Amino acid sequence: RRLPSSEKRMASYGRRLLCWEYPVAGQIRIAMRDLWSDEVIWSHMLAFNSKAAIAADKVGVFQPNGDFMFLQLSDGKMIAEHHLLPEDSPGSLW
Repeated sequence: RRLPSSEKRMASYGRRLLCWEYPVAGQIRIAMRDLWSDEVIWSHMLAFNSKAAIAADKVGVFQPNGDFMFLQLSDGKMIAEHHLLPEDSPGSLW
């Protein structure tokens, strides 16, 4: 089975792995993969240079345009979303 490179891995959740993927130029995808079946459980397309931070069983995602999402790790469902002030370089996040 193939694993995403260590630079793309964010967190494990059971046999699942939260990771960054780069399917097209200018965008990234945050994805929860089942390592055993090699299937994507859930994913969200994001703007390039988006950042994320994990808190318990949730992940907060901040996009450069100021869009913020708080997602449940188990199923990727959005718990909350809000538009914040855009940030050129949110370096303190993942």
